[in-house]
Amino acid sequence: MNITELLITGYSIDKPIFAVTLTAEGAKVIKPGTSIEGEPVVGEAWQKATDAFTAIRDLMEDIVSQAADSS
Repeated sequence: MNITELLITGYSIDKPIFAVTLTAEGAKVIKPGTSIEGEPVVGEAWQKATDAFTAIRDLMEDIVSQAADSS
C-alpha cells in the first residue's frame, strides 16, 4: 500500500465545517460556505507545509495492515 494523500473532514454535529487534504508537500484546507443566493461555495482555501502527513499516513497504514491480517 502506498498512501499519497489523506482527506480529513471536520463536522459539528451534522454540519461539515472543514475538509483538509494532507500530502507530503502540504495541507490544503477548505471551509464550506454559502453564497447570498444560498448556494454552497468554498469559503476559504489555503495551503501550508506539514509534517503531519507522514505520521498520520504511517498510522493509517499500520491500522489497515492489521485489519487485513486479522481477516
